[in-house]
Amino acid sequence: MKKIIFFLMAFSMLLVSCADKDDQIASTPLASETEAAQTFNGKIVFIQMDSIQVKYGKFIDLNADFQKKQTQAQSELQSRAKKLQSEVTDFQQKVQSGQMTEYQARIRQEELQKKNAEFENYSNKIANDLAQEQMVISNQLSQELEDFLVEFNSERHYSMILQSTGRMPVALADPSLDITNDIIAELNKRYEAELASKSK
Repeated sequence: MKKIIFFLMAFSMLLVSCADKDDQIASTPLASETEAAQTFNGKIVFIQMDSIQVKYGKFIDLNADFQKKQTQAQSELQSRAKKLQSEVTDFQQKVQSGQMTEYQARIRQEELQKKNAEFENYSNKIANDLAQEQMVISNQLSQELEDFLVEFNSERHYSMILQSTGRMPVALADPSLDITNDIIAELNKRYEAELASKSK
């Protein structure tokens, strides 16, 4: 009986010893993780693109110019569409009232079909031109912002600058890491200087 009790006590001590070793192993970070934590001591910040698009003067001006062109194009297309529809309505009324022969109606119908095809081609061209211009503006601003951030960070030395749109990719962060206002202020300062140099 004493041998059994001694064996159980020894077995229990062995389990406790193993458990302690497992806890030590589990709580000890991997070498690579420890080295990474020791190596990285930089600062990660982020900018909110939605705010930049609303408050950056150059973006506001370029967008306003684009919206003006878009409105003018839509107005022109509506005018052409209205004129074409008027011609179609007039043609239908003349056919129904017997004011055109079958031959005249066929010729006029072909003319209207040709005009409609030309209108559709023109409409598609306008839409494509506007889409390309919008893409050029977007790429231009993106490149300017990227170049500016490189120069801006040459003095700040941030380890990473994230770009946030809405809640992506930054869902939650310390407000002190948001450098959007600093970026907007510097961008507008440079844009004002650019406008001033052009007006001379």
